[in-house]
Amino acid sequence: MTSTPVESTGRPGTVEAAFLLLLALIAANLVLWVSDVFFVAPTGLDSMRAAAGDGGGLRQAAVSGTVMLLIAAVGVLLAVLIRRGRNWARLLIAAVGALAVLMFLTTVNMDGTMWAAPASAYGLFRDVVPGLLGLAVLVLLFLPASNTYFSRRT
Repeated sequence: MTSTPVESTGRPGTVEAAFLLLLALIAANLVLWVSDVFFVAPTGLDSMRAAAGDGGGLRQAAVSGTVMLLIAAVGVLLAVLIRRGRNWARLLIAAVGALAVLMFLTTVNMDGTMWAAPASAYGLFRDVVPGLLGLAVLVLLFLPASNTYFSRRT
């Protein structure tokens, strides 16, 4: 059986890798939001403007951006707490991951295009990368070395 190297902080490499991947997931989601709202046609901003007028569309984009930044800030806070060995933060991330999977499963049947191949590299990135990053984070956080780390910290 192989063991995970423990850093000088006493933190196993699995927890450190999960921390870095969680930060990458947060960054990817922010990049995807910016891309979807401002750059990838048809842009979200264009859709919001069409539905609510110029002023309303800009307000909707501002509210959406504010919510994304708050979610990202909470995600970074949870990542730091996980890195420090707070088991409740690890369990909260697992619960959020389970909720995301349930939401995916409930919407996959509503949108038949989900099973079609992505039309572009951006579509592939948007559809696959966040899920893979999230799955990797969860796997790393529940490997034996991580479990030992979190049980020692409590």
